[in-house]
Amino acid sequence: MKSSTVPSGRITLSEIAARAGTSTTTVSFVLNETGAVGAETRTRVLAAAKELGYRMRPRAGRTRPAGNALGTVTFIWVNTTEAWRQTHLAHLLLHTIGTGVEALGGRLRTLFYNEHENPPRPDFGDDEALLIAGTPGPGFLRLLPARLPRLNVICKPYVTPTSFLDLDSAHTGYALTRYLLEHGHRRIGFVSNSRFHRSFGLRYLGYLNALDDLDVPSRPEWVLRLKQPAGAPVETAQPASDIEPGLAKMLARKDRPTAIFAANDWMAAAVYQYAQRQGLSIPGDLSIVGCDNDPGICDLLKPGLTTHTLPYAELAREAVQWIAALVAGKPPHRQQGIMLFRGKLVERESVRTL
Repeated sequence: MKSSTVPSGRITLSEIAARAGTSTTTVSFVLNETGAVGAETRTRVLAAAKELGYRMRPRAGRTRPAGNALGTVTFIWVNTTEAWRQTHLAHLLLHTIGTGVEALGGRLRTLFYNEHENPPRPDFGDDEALLIAGTPGPGFLRLLPARLPRLNVICKPYVTPTSFLDLDSAHTGYALTRYLLEHGHRRIGFVSNSRFHRSFGLRYLGYLNALDDLDVPSRPEWVLRLKQPAGAPVETAQPASDIEPGLAKMLARKDRPTAIFAANDWMAAAVYQYAQRQGLSIPGDLSIVGCDNDPGICDLLKPGLTTHTLPYAELAREAVQWIAALVAGKPPHRQQGIMLFRGKLVERESVRTL
């Protein structure tokens, strides 16, 4: 018999997380028996769930919920790194989807699957629908049962008769670069700690398109994109501090950039640290923009970092409604396709006008 979590009195993951003093992601891992959680934390979460009246009921086989309620929706993270899964954006995505599924009477199960580790075949026997995220390869895709409705969320494109919900990363790169151009900058650098990270690559494409639109040349000596570490999982990024040797060469040039577009806020913070150690003022000597609007970074950097939001919560809410419609046999669109979500620029004090 497998065990599942069934809420009593509409207890939510957020309430359990608050009682246990942990994140909703950790609560989901414990209750759904997925992910790596320490024994002490697991005990604390289970105790909090019990205190709040969240019951663990045994169930056998796959049963369709009564009425229009959702059953179990499994969110599969394929070939994603532990570093990504611990980011505030990953937590936001999982929390928003989990809350939405619960509101429709369902249960969200999370599953991490790394093809490089030759894991056992996933069991989808109790699932009502699948959400796929990450970078699935052909081997994984062959494991997915055709009977289950499926939606791809923040997922590397592949040939499939199913739809994708994704962020418009190229637009993000374009908007940030255009912002710098509108502030008079023409020597704009681009810094990324992974050449093969899909979102970073699309932001770089947006950067190039914005420069091209105003006939501003792209100089290779102003671009730093680190190579993929040998033998690393797909889309692995090196530590942000690893950009420093290349950044040192870029900023030592007589024609160094007056502004730098960092592929995310962590890299922007690394540029801040290096520039300030070299006696460069921000934005007086060097303007910087980032991407993600990470509160753990943007609230600490001084001066405040101009960055760009990523609409994960909006995308997650749409994903819940989409998958619910698929389960009900009422696809929201006649044809499969890609829906892209755009965030917005957040202006702070890290860019000066030339």
